Amino acid sequence: MRIIKQPSNNNNHHFAFPLEADGIIYVRQSSLAQQQNNIHSFEMQTEQFVQYFRAKGCTGNITIIADDEAMSGTLEIYERPGMSRMVSLIEREGGVRLGWIGAVHVNRLTRDPWLITPGSLMKICHEHNVWVATLRMDFNFKDDYCQRVFMLEAQESARHLEWMKIVLGGGKKAASARGYYDSRPVAPGYIVDRTDLKRKKYMVYPPHAEVTLWLARRFVELDFSIHYLCQEIDAMPYLYPAFEDWVDKKTISRFELKPIEDGPYAGCYKPTRSGIESILTNPANIGWWIPIEGEIVESNHPGILPEDIFWLIFKKISTHDLRGNRVKPERVTRYGKVDGLLKKRLENEKGWPFYAMYSAGVPCYKAMQYRGLQYAHGLVVPVEDIDPVFQERLFFHLRNWTGCDDWEEQISLKEQAEINRRQQIQKLINQARSDREETLDILTDRTIPKTAQMKVDLANKCKGLEERIAKFERDFEITPGQELADEKIQYRIYTLLPDLLEKWERLHFEEQLLFVNSLVHRVVVNHPAPSYLSMEIHWKRADWGVDITYNIRRDFTHTTNWSEEDDLLLAELYPTTTTLECF
Repeated sequence: MRIIKQPSNNNNHHFAFPLEADGIIYVRQSSLAQQQNNIHSFEMQTEQFVQYFRAKGCTGNITIIADDEAMSGTLEIYERPGMSRMVSLIEREGGVRLGWIGAVHVNRLTRDPWLITPGSLMKICHEHNVWVATLRMDFNFKDDYCQRVFMLEAQESARHLEWMKIVLGGGKKAASARGYYDSRPVAPGYIVDRTDLKRKKYMVYPPHAEVTLWLARRFVELDFSIHYLCQEIDAMPYLYPAFEDWVDKKTISRFELKPIEDGPYAGCYKPTRSGIESILTNPANIGWWIPIEGEIVESNHPGILPEDIFWLIFKKISTHDLRGNRVKPERVTRYGKVDGLLKKRLENEKGWPFYAMYSAGVPCYKAMQYRGLQYAHGLVVPVEDIDPVFQERLFFHLRNWTGCDDWEEQISLKEQAEINRRQQIQKLINQARSDREETLDILTDRTIPKTAQMKVDLANKCKGLEERIAKFERDFEITPGQELADEKIQYRIYTLLPDLLEKWERLHFEEQLLFVNSLVHRVVVNHPAPSYLSMEIHWKRADWGVDITYNIRRDFTHTTNWSEEDDLLLAELYPTTTTLECF
């Protein structure tokens, strides 16, 4: 146990808690389950905590910030909206109106194992004369003793979390980090070697490995066409045969694919399109192991695929890199090449997306959805049947648009929040770099005696800080959210009115598409009758609501036309009855 003795000459008693100043109570529970079930914990952190400060003698206004409910204390300051708002208030009003922030324990504020978050928070509070108050102690960071105790409690909070992770699954993660099997689904082509129960690893299962190798080679032969590959597999009774009797039941139960349940091929396996893509892009096929946490382990087990073939396929179709970051595959062309204003927003009543493409030489929207290994095809609608109707409603709203009185102010506030986020990240980068340099100096200073374990600990700390710095730098480069981007484009549209309406046809299609996507959430097309469509336009602007347009006549259709009786009935009911009631 580590004990920090309060010095006899401590001056903390000379600092009076700012009872008359305003304060902030910061509330956080770590998961959604805790938020829903630990009602008493929430009450203790809010109403009862307010009473605690009132009983203490606090007379100022008390603000409760509970934006970070169900969020982990290991997240960075800028990743928690409540914490970000609190830091902004400290920087803006600390020492003037705001005098203290309260949390039931230091672990509500942070569980950062590298102490970057508590160090940064302590520095901000120190610079702006803001106290941190917990049930155990009031921290005034002008006092050295308070600084040391706060950092110690922050460190112990992080250690306790790590200890709980070890108790609840740390052994599995530790084994996974060394390349041993960790109970996740078993990749096709492998089974688990359980000869040594403490060191379980993948081993090649030839009956399935041969299939995986054929799958990769055939995909290349088909010029990387996942569509044609799925067609071939769909014509087969199964892809992977049932496991042989000697394979252990645990491996079979953890196999990645679901078996065919009935018929002569029960027990065999036939993956869906997404399953095939997952198999082809799984780095386990070249002997690489991606642990639950930690770095990739190369040459961990025997590979099935030649590396050149694997990486060729991976770059063509993988939607994520090996660290889980989303990427665009080389071969993907999204939404089609036909110019349709709604090519990224149109869907049918089932939620199937429409793709812009040619059908019989006509620019069309075509609803398609993958079902297993094949596309299911839906409604085909000419672009000229949809876009003019949509454009009419768009222009109606643009002509009657009054904008917002405080639009510039709202955008300015959101832009300032983004600036604050980047500033917070930059401060964390600076703090982490400083900590790394200090740790590295201690590690390399030969005048400071160090045991072998101390050297290992210092080296691990440097490594951890370098990883955090890399994460901060990646997050620093992240662009603002789509909502803010849409609002900026909407403001740009508003400033161009009314000239925009007159010059719309002269705009490049890409710019028209940019404007439409900033205003439209989705457009749903229904097909209530052979030659008629209905359309629901869900606008992103709440004041525009939802437009519902019935009875869009289709000029291009391969279906049967209505009879004369149908047309007469429609003419009679049209003025007072909706399409849904008619049909």
